[in-house]
Formats: sequence, C-alpha cells, structure tokens
Amino acid sequence: MPPVDAAARLDLPVPANPHPYLAQMARFCDGELHRTRRAELLAVLPAPDGLEAAARSATAALLADRLDVMPVLTSVPVAVLGQRLGCADLSVEISALCEHGVVSAALPDIARTSLLFQCRDATAALAVIALSSPVLLADAVAVLRTRREGVGWVDLAAAPYGAGRHACPGREHALALAAGMISALAGHEVAEIGPDLGRPNLRLPSYLVMGRRPG
Repeated sequence: MPPVDAAARLDLPVPANPHPYLAQMARFCDGELHRTRRAELLAVLPAPDGLEAAARSATAALLADRLDVMPVLTSVPVAVLGQRLGCADLSVEISALCEHGVVSAALPDIARTSLLFQCRDATAALAVIALSSPVLLADAVAVLRTRREGVGWVDLAAAPYGAGRHACPGREHALALAAGMISALAGHEVAEIGPDLGRPNLRLPSYLVMGRRPG
C-alpha cells in the first residue's frame, strides 16, 4: 500500500479529546457532528474587517518601556475577537481553559468559546514568529503539526494550508489580529526570549521581553 501523503492524512479522524467540554468543539469531532458544529462556528464568525486596528489600539494601551509581551499577545486576540462576537473580555477565562482545562460559567456558547479558544495561542504564535525572527507574518506558520487517528502527528509543513476538513476557519482573523499587535510594537525590540513551553503543535516562549527602541 502506498504511503498516505500529509494532505490526505488531514482528512483522517481526529482523536477524541478526553476533556468533556473540549470534546464538544468542532475541532475535536468528525462526521455529521463536525459539519454541524463547524457550521455553527461559521455562522457567528465575524468578518475580519477592523480587527487589525482594534488589536493595534488594545495593544498600545498595554505597552510600557520594557515588558514581557506574552500576556499581551495571548490576551489581546481573545479580547478583541470576543468583543466582535458580542462577549465581554474573556481573556482570563479562555486562558484558564487553554492552560488548565478550567471551564468558567462566564464562557458563552460552545461556538463562540471554540473560536476564542482556537484564536488565543495560534495568534500569539504568529506574532511571536514575526517579532522574534526574520520571517514575515504572511509566511509564518503558527501550528506546526496536528494529530490524526492511526498516524499520530501530521507535519503541517508538508501539507498545503487549508487542507482537510478541519482547516482553520479564522486564518484571516488571526493574521489581522497579529498584524495589529505587531504594528503597535513597532517601536519595541526583543530584549530577552525565554525557553520554549514545549507544546508539541506550536512554539510559544515562556516569556518574550521587549524594550522600547532607543531614540
């Protein structure tokens, strides 16, 4: 039997998430259930227009001469997209869900929560790549690999972006949010970058200290 290429592997079933709340999200299910939940995501996903400007303004309000920008890069996308989704600032609640699996009573419906959950780390990773390396934002790859049943991890560098049933519906939104944050940080430069958090699917440093450029 010939080997299955990376793009074809992305159409294999996703492993079930053991967390009962996360298991309800479109990204962790397949078949008709996935189609229904993905349609629910797309029904509430706003147009990306205006997200860049909003992210730039929100980031600028949090800046100092020297700061660890990781809390900014993970909170601003959630706050800005959440506002467009008709939610309050849920950056604290989404962080608790992403990092510790804590489900807050303040979270909205599963479709909106799914969008905010997926937005947080992937958008931060895009911004980190563009801020700390020569890679342009348009060329940055935030999510490096994903898992599929029977084949384990699938390297996304070997598959065309957008392949598979589970392709991210919010790439334009993530790029706009990341661009806004990067624009607000144009007057800063990287001073220190911490060790990688060791996530298997994307690279996020434990801290990223930036200082205001001289002059």
